Amino acid sequence: MTSVKCFSNWLKEAGRGHLTALFGWMAFFIYAVLLVMRLSLDTSYTFFGIGNIVLLWMSVGLGLLFSFLEFFYLLQQKKQDFYYSLPVKKEMIFWSRYVHGMIHFFLPFLLMISICGIWQAMIDPEFAPVVGSYTSKSILAFGLTFLIFYHIGILCISVCGNFICAVLLCVSLIVYSSLFIENVITVFAKNYFVTYYKIELFKKLINILSPFGVARQLTGIGVYEKRVALQYPLPVTSVIAAVVWAAALFVLFFFAQKKRKPEYVGTFFMFRAVQRLTEILLSFLAGAWFAAFVAELMKTKGLFFGLAESLCGAAAALFVSCLIELSVKRQGIHMFRRKGQLAAVSIAAACIGPAMMFGARSYDGYFPKEAEAVSVVIEGVGMSHDEYGLLDGRENTVTEKYLYHYRMTGEGKATALQWAKGLTDTMGGRKKPEGKSEVTQATVCYETKSGSRHYRTYPVTEEKLRQFSLVYETKEYKTLAYEGVLLEKVGADKLSWNDGIFSQIMKIKAEEKEELLKRYKEDVFEFRMEQLTEALPCGILEVSSSLDGGETELIIYPFFERTCEFLENNGIDLKKQLKDYPVESVEIKETSAVPAGVSGGSYVHFYEEPEEVDQWKDRLFPKVFDVQQVLCPMDRSRNAEAVVCDEETASYVKVKCILKL
Repeated sequence: MTSVKCFSNWLKEAGRGHLTALFGWMAFFIYAVLLVMRLSLDTSYTFFGIGNIVLLWMSVGLGLLFSFLEFFYLLQQKKQDFYYSLPVKKEMIFWSRYVHGMIHFFLPFLLMISICGIWQAMIDPEFAPVVGSYTSKSILAFGLTFLIFYHIGILCISVCGNFICAVLLCVSLIVYSSLFIENVITVFAKNYFVTYYKIELFKKLINILSPFGVARQLTGIGVYEKRVALQYPLPVTSVIAAVVWAAALFVLFFFAQKKRKPEYVGTFFMFRAVQRLTEILLSFLAGAWFAAFVAELMKTKGLFFGLAESLCGAAAALFVSCLIELSVKRQGIHMFRRKGQLAAVSIAAACIGPAMMFGARSYDGYFPKEAEAVSVVIEGVGMSHDEYGLLDGRENTVTEKYLYHYRMTGEGKATALQWAKGLTDTMGGRKKPEGKSEVTQATVCYETKSGSRHYRTYPVTEEKLRQFSLVYETKEYKTLAYEGVLLEKVGADKLSWNDGIFSQIMKIKAEEKEELLKRYKEDVFEFRMEQLTEALPCGILEVSSSLDGGETELIIYPFFERTCEFLENNGIDLKKQLKDYPVESVEIKETSAVPAGVSGGSYVHFYEEPEEVDQWKDRLFPKVFDVQQVLCPMDRSRNAEAVVCDEETASYVKVKCILKL
């Protein structure tokens, strides 16, 4: 009873430091008020729990802030001496402050999240059924996030002797894993792996080894759709990682505060083992990071340049080791007393680059024995001009979208694997065959039975592009490429014909619409890929669903004989092109490279005279039909825009165009 009463008294004593309570209650009060106001206006894109990045930053920030506010006395010699002179165990003081910090986070946090949950349930019928599950998952996710960073701050204070060192160690502990993976390993992979696109394992490691990565994954940051956020399942691996992080840190500072010697306050580290481990890890990271920076700077592969990178990494590791030793060494201790450690760290930092270099052949020659699914994206095949312009050979949203879309598990998978095997055999030597030029590149995702994904990017020559027709002409691939073949029962839907300039509604009967769709499917499954190099689309058949209003665009080519015959029989002039319309003016925009820091390089030419317009309009083609950047060569070095007169309404329409060769 005496122990309990003493702990209670020290808890009250800790409460006299009002800053923790002030920051905790004030932060959540302001947050709750603003969030309730926001929820009153919008419940579709406003989340008070999972998916809310502001709450994530509050949990992280308050965790670190509370740890320093509660345990700052450990870094103050006079205050610590005063506390320890009292007839109270130092553990009592420590744990009373630990509980005090927890109380002033979880009490206002639980109150805030309960108020927001009740308020949204009252005004949002869609949210009411999931109010309990969403709120409880949010409490677990953000509660664990707070604990991780609260424990990080306490551990850093427990093993350090002054404020600056504690802050620097705290920052290092938070960012170390992500820095090493993103700025060292990933950079080396990009430079040495010829087929590198991305490595999914790196992201998984960050979501486990990085405190902030665990928190982001756990709290659903990056989820923007309401339905997904409300039903967001907490990842099991993230929950386990968060618990392990919080528990491991707890155990470490539990023993650290027991072994801590008050006379070392004011020094950099309270324990020599912590100093040595910190020195090793930071100098190793600095050396490897500098070596990766040199590799990125030189952009050159080869044994000589690899040796230069290694030497730079070793030198950087040695420099940082000496710098740390010089900063923390005590009087009478020789700076170079740990020659073996210095040599080991320098060698380790120097070996990262060569290890990645020697592993490149194995990485580039990878091909799975079995695959559950395969996704293949060839840059410029089935892409719009704007999408193609966003590609830069690296990970991007366009490639990700098409990799997700072109996921094959049937006949297309088998053919795609056979085609990709030829690319892999070529890359086994890590050089392109002599006399064959690269016309584009392909990104392939191999999905194994275990669910892991392996990405590779291969150069594609003209021969390999022609061989891709075996994949392109499979029923599975065409079903993915031409979504119109999945349509059924379009009798009640609205059909419109768009020739790239104007659109007109097709007034045909329900059975005629079904017949048109049937012919379209037959044409799609029968045409050959090589035909795409011979002709541009002649129009787009727009199908507006009578069920949900969604619109599906069916691209029509001149070699779709059955479809074109039906359209012509129903009054559609397939031969009418842009040149057959009254074009009032043409605008041609050209761009050229200019030196860095120099403006200009863009030139716009206007043609309004009939003779000038006639010279250009024969080469103009609506940009909306430019969907085969590689298979159908066009002059894409210049942007064009034509002003076309609509004689029926006496109005003008601007049409973005590309130029025929």
